[in-house]
Amino acid sequence: MIHTSYQTRPIVVAYHRGEPVLLESAARLRHLYIVGQTGTGKSSLVANMIAQDAAAGHGLALIDPHGSLATDVLSLIPTAQDCSHRVVYFKPTDIEHPIGLNVLDRIPRDAQANVAGNIVAAFLHIFGEEAVADRSQEILRNALRALMEAPFPSLLRIPRLLTDDAYREKVVARITDPVVAHYWNVRFVAGDRAYRHQATAPILNKLDHFLSNPLLRNILGQSTSSFSVRRLMDEGGILIADLSGLDEISTYMLGALLTSIIAQAALSRSVIPEYDRRPFYLYADEFPAYAGASFKIILSEARKYALGAILSHQLLAQLDEVDRSLRATIFGNVGSFVSFRVGIQDAETIAGHLALESQIEYTGSGMHETTPSQQLIQLANFTACGRFLQGDSLSPPLLLDMLPPPKPINHRPHRIVALSRSRFARGRAKIDAGIRRFLTDHPRGAIS
Repeated sequence: MIHTSYQTRPIVVAYHRGEPVLLESAARLRHLYIVGQTGTGKSSLVANMIAQDAAAGHGLALIDPHGSLATDVLSLIPTAQDCSHRVVYFKPTDIEHPIGLNVLDRIPRDAQANVAGNIVAAFLHIFGEEAVADRSQEILRNALRALMEAPFPSLLRIPRLLTDDAYREKVVARITDPVVAHYWNVRFVAGDRAYRHQATAPILNKLDHFLSNPLLRNILGQSTSSFSVRRLMDEGGILIADLSGLDEISTYMLGALLTSIIAQAALSRSVIPEYDRRPFYLYADEFPAYAGASFKIILSEARKYALGAILSHQLLAQLDEVDRSLRATIFGNVGSFVSFRVGIQDAETIAGHLALESQIEYTGSGMHETTPSQQLIQLANFTACGRFLQGDSLSPPLLLDMLPPPKPINHRPHRIVALSRSRFARGRAKIDAGIRRFLTDHPRGAIS
């Protein structure tokens, strides 16, 4: 049980036999898993939950790879000024108004190894172990650790660290961790230049995918992040991340990096009393595409720091494509479970997890049995089956009727976007100039 002074309102998830099904804050911090085919009602459920959170002043983050849900959510933000000011609208394709996302910005020394490990895991998740071999992982991990102790760190500086001897000497001179310093002073320079070129080429190739794209370069290359996820958590802020319009690899990498930042922000709340940790909810749509190591941290540890996850996607096979242990992590840590209609390949597994039993119906023609799998396969749109954490135990399986799609209450969502730009975005020309200066000169300052 999480003990907090912030008693957030329970939210209505659905109806069961005409009665509302409520999900309390304590249950939400044990996470909610949603699975179902496209068009069955998953997005409507998530939108209804977000609408209730926003109206109640709850803090939340939405990661949306496709953009339609993020667009809908903008119209669900209350029009009151205090609500609009809570919103960071992060849309990488808004090229003239880049919002900085620096995964290396102001990382506490005790957290640097974990953050570097999570970023390396994100690269592994996106590109695969064959493309990011052990040697490349070692170089990337130590490059991240070195830059975290340098002034104005960012991913943009990794290529220069690996190819510019003079710049690398300046960075290495500031390293305080003896193992990281030994790596750069002894192990990295042990081979000749040709050997180092061969070893660093895979990392430079992967980074080039992001840094050669001005959309991502102007976001990931900024010297500081434009917003603090930790502050959003502590103050009830709202982050809407619309990752649509990018190529698939870029979308998934940004999703993985955002998740890493959110996980680290939650863990950083260990320094404040449990009682003062304000609940914050992460909505991760189609999460298997960017589910790196950070999701395992969120599911197994982050609830202690008042971070609850709402995870939604379509097929169980998507979990296995990522990491076979991810399915076990989800089923072993998620407190509440909702299934919309699924295919025959998933129905048996999900029915077992929901503890469904066969339904027997007697008619004039005799007995008719509907198996647990058939119950899930035959669900109509906007109906689902779920089990919910109630105290320390699970409810029996409930047949759910979804709430209707939420009606827009904010008819000027462009104002939220404009306000977010004015507060968090930095001018493209200024960012371009700072990056150009760093790449061509020997700057003493930040790229901002």
